[in-house]
Amino acid sequence: MSKLEFINSPIRNAKLEKDKLEMICSCFVEDFTASQTAKKINISRQTINSYYKILRTYLIDQQKMLDNIFLSTISNKSTLTIKYFIYNSNVIFYVQDNDNTYFLSNENTNKLDIFINSSLKDSLLKHKRANCARVLYNTNTKEYYVSGFLKSSHDVDNFITNRLKKFRGINKENYVVHISESFIRYNNTNSSLKKQLLDFLNIKY
Repeated sequence: MSKLEFINSPIRNAKLEKDKLEMICSCFVEDFTASQTAKKINISRQTINSYYKILRTYLIDQQKMLDNIFLSTISNKSTLTIKYFIYNSNVIFYVQDNDNTYFLSNENTNKLDIFINSSLKDSLLKHKRANCARVLYNTNTKEYYVSGFLKSSHDVDNFITNRLKKFRGINKENYVVHISESFIRYNNTNSSLKKQLLDFLNIKY
């Protein structure tokens, strides 16, 4: 969602006081539930959910742009580490690259997604000990190949599953949104998230 779309939205036209808006932003960054935030600042949960949706959508849209940049340059990397975990029967794949993780939502039919679904998924899931694969990219054939399976830490998996436990239930249709947000939170500090969101809302940090 662009700043212009936000300014023109019905929620923005409600003209909450700036301090209330900043409090909503702070509670979102601290990962309070909508009910907790509504109680804390005395605003209806429906209003909080509406603001949360705007903030979440903005962050996810920004992350998608970064993901696209990463995917467009992925052929420059000779080796990739692709990991997975299972959440509510859904298999979640992601790439770990230096200090960042990139959620592979399978929403795009890029070459890496196709490779995972056609060549990697079944063999990795059947492996009794491994939770990730080392993948090579051949610049001549422009194809991916599995060079080996290995077991790695569960830091990302634990962060996301523990975070999502606080929600009483996640609609199957919305689980990708919640997973995407969880990866964003894993990759960013609360301080950096707050700065991004206050900039988006045109509030000085």
